[in-house]
Amino acid sequence: MNRALWTVIGLVLLVAGVFGLLVGYGVLSFVDRQQVVLPSSVIDFWNRNEAWLLALTILAGLVVAVLGVRLIRAQLRRRGGAPMADLYLPSPPEPTEAPQAEGGTEVASRALHRALQRDLESDRQIRDATVRLTGPADHPRLRVRLAVTADADVAALADHVDRAMHRFTTTSGLQPDLSEVVVRIPTRAPAHVE
Repeated sequence: MNRALWTVIGLVLLVAGVFGLLVGYGVLSFVDRQQVVLPSSVIDFWNRNEAWLLALTILAGLVVAVLGVRLIRAQLRRRGGAPMADLYLPSPPEPTEAPQAEGGTEVASRALHRALQRDLESDRQIRDATVRLTGPADHPRLRVRLAVTADADVAALADHVDRAMHRFTTTSGLQPDLSEVVVRIPTRAPAHVE
């Protein structure tokens, strides 16, 4: 909703700006290029206080620009926080008396994402799965988005997600909090061409 609203506002401002440029260059013949847009009292006030009003206009423009940049960052930022860092799993000590070198395995968080994504997509009802692990490795959060078939059974999907989460916890040692599961179900089955 937010992005759609700002897109409409941006398009309206773009059209107004283009219209003003076309009028200013005399491209639109039905609008008199010499017609005054502002009343003479406003123009006289501007001319009397030009220095202050110019500085105020520049300041207002900078404030609007900073707010616009913050708005763009907020709109484009991925929800859920920073991605989880790569996981380091130390090797368990061997029961021997000889001293051993410490070692371990580093698992890229991308690999964990892909593994869970493939596991979720193994169900024939799921056309596409997107997963995102965020937060610290000792207490990660998980967001899941599923695009499913039109005839998907939601109860079976929930069971499949639970089993995939159990497998993920067993193999990775992570037990993420499932913060969001979004399921997109199409309104009708796709058309088949024969």
